[in-house]
Amino acid sequence: LMICLNCFPLFYLNLNEWNGFLKEIIPLLVLFAALFSGCSIQNYTPELVDFNQNSAYTSGDFFCSCNITLDENVVTITATSTNAKGLTVSYNGSEVKYLYGDMSYVIPPEKSTANPAVIIYDAFQELKTNDANNASKTEDGFEYRGTTSIGDFVLLQYDDNTYKSLYFTDADIKFEFY
Repeated sequence: LMICLNCFPLFYLNLNEWNGFLKEIIPLLVLFAALFSGCSIQNYTPELVDFNQNSAYTSGDFFCSCNITLDENVVTITATSTNAKGLTVSYNGSEVKYLYGDMSYVIPPEKSTANPAVIIYDAFQELKTNDANNASKTEDGFEYRGTTSIGDFVLLQYDDNTYKSLYFTDADIKFEFY
């Protein structure tokens, strides 16, 4: 196997010409690599939005499927499983209202601090009033952290602004949205 060095024009350049050639081509290669690398800094602005989603609610050994709505600072939870099916609990920041069939009654929030509607309301109010910019980017959305009267919590939100879960680490309370 013989290689004809005359076929490769770079071999005709003397050493000074070769160094000059490299000094010109290397910056161009670096520039092209930077332009076409596809790397960019992604800016994100998470947004805490009102929602209507189904959820699995777990508190200790208790489990219940429910529908949860946050609409204009009112949280409404309607149980869709267990003996509580059909029970609706809502909280607007000043009163907890229970509705079941033809029955309804209202109690002050200080008498139901572990009520799921109060818990969700407090978590969202905490994030809205203490600036949700404490969010960190996750693989599929955002993670918010905060503290309410029952302890620390973590809220996970998908990129499309729907929610994944709300977990109170100190109270063993979890809402998994679906």
